[in-house]
Amino acid sequence: AKMDPLVTTVVGTLSTDQATYVKNATLSLGYLERGRVDQIGYKTPEFMGLQYTVAASKILINNNGDEATDDNSVAPSTATATHPGTRYYNLLSYNHKFNDMFKMEAYAGYNLLKSGFYKTYNDYLGALSLTYGEFTLNGEYTKLNREKQMAGSFKMKNTMIQSSVKWTHGDHSVALTWANRKNEEAAKATGTAANNGKYNQIAAGYMYNLNKYVQLRCVYAHYTT
Repeated sequence: AKMDPLVTTVVGTLSTDQATYVKNATLSLGYLERGRVDQIGYKTPEFMGLQYTVAASKILINNNGDEATDDNSVAPSTATATHPGTRYYNLLSYNHKFNDMFKMEAYAGYNLLKSGFYKTYNDYLGALSLTYGEFTLNGEYTKLNREKQMAGSFKMKNTMIQSSVKWTHGDHSVALTWANRKNEEAAKATGTAANNGKYNQIAAGYMYNLNKYVQLRCVYAHYTT
């Protein structure tokens, strides 16, 4: 969420399904949301800008779907069979303010899902944010790997890249973002590719704080799939 200055708008890429509001768009184009209200974790004290976070949360996995379904309920969310799972989060962050003009934030994360439904389910990320005066430059890379236990299943890989630049002056903000997601699936036995796809999004936004209660937002996005 911190890497996308347009995350609070319809063109934000956090946990976004573009098919909801874009004609002919494919499913699951956005990034994955990792925050959970039932999550339990621990943050170490910050040392010279460095901090380590470890956490875990319970989820449900739909037996007929390709992805885990994050759910705060202990009961199955659908009529189909579900498999419980536990996701473990690891995040190393670095936050340093060099002077009144320049600051840097960096993140490295590794997440692991343990469930009888998947043989492998892990993802990792790297992110960097640089702020100099009124300008902020962000970049992020995420890779997700999945392989089901069932015979004849597919190895699935999702690669997500995001970058943005934002300028803020008083009550005015202007942002430009670019996001790319590539989906790859290949049968374990033959290596034959299936259900592959990729998408790009270029978005621009202007935000103006009318007062402390109201913000005006104007956004534009171009999608290719």
